[in-house]
Amino acid sequence: MCKPHKHYYEILGLKIGASLDEVKEAYKDLVKVWHPDRFTNEPKLQLKAQEKLKEINEAYQMIQNSLINTYETTCVAEQENQTHEESKEKEDRGYSYQPSSPPQEVTFANFSERVTDYFFDIPILFLIAKFIGVGTETEALMIFSSFFVIYHAVMESSNIQGTLGKMAIKIKVTDINGNRLSFIKASLRAFGKIISIFTLGIGFLPILFTKNRQALHDIIAGTLVVNKNKSLLSD
Repeated sequence: MCKPHKHYYEILGLKIGASLDEVKEAYKDLVKVWHPDRFTNEPKLQLKAQEKLKEINEAYQMIQNSLINTYETTCVAEQENQTHEESKEKEDRGYSYQPSSPPQEVTFANFSERVTDYFFDIPILFLIAKFIGVGTETEALMIFSSFFVIYHAVMESSNIQGTLGKMAIKIKVTDINGNRLSFIKASLRAFGKIISIFTLGIGFLPILFTKNRQALHDIIAGTLVVNKNKSLLSD
């Protein structure tokens, strides 16, 4: 049985001896970063991403197969013959995004899902503002806006990654790489959402025609709203 060359571990940012769970986690993170669909408006970066993803897929397959005792080849071929011909062979195979355990595509929340979560969240915030019992409409608007920002920033930067409304319809907020938001980024998104709301909802219209279904506040903050699919690789 031949062990994968340490180069494959380096591609995934791992040390030799990493567990299968660590390999899967590293692979998921790198797929999110280098998926070519993220660079549709930047052809050069998209080509680079395709090449990088080929390397990531190959490294994952080699290490995974070794760890489950199904990959067989000669040690000399894997550890000593890292030649220009091998690099050329990988290029000739072309871009193929089909690892042995194929990742599940991320699906972005659509317009109706994005609107539906407000039917849960807005009444909650109005009840809070009413409970405080402010005087003028201006004061009520300021209280509502403040709680709106705090509520969304806290909830969307938490482990839940979404408000109660988003939890109810099983969607969550991530940054552009699929990671959990920081409190600052979540706050920026919440402020941007107020702009979207108080411009008669115009800020939500980009959801209908942008590739990643981003509203104005998502574009401002660099965020995505995705369905809570299973992880890219089953644990």
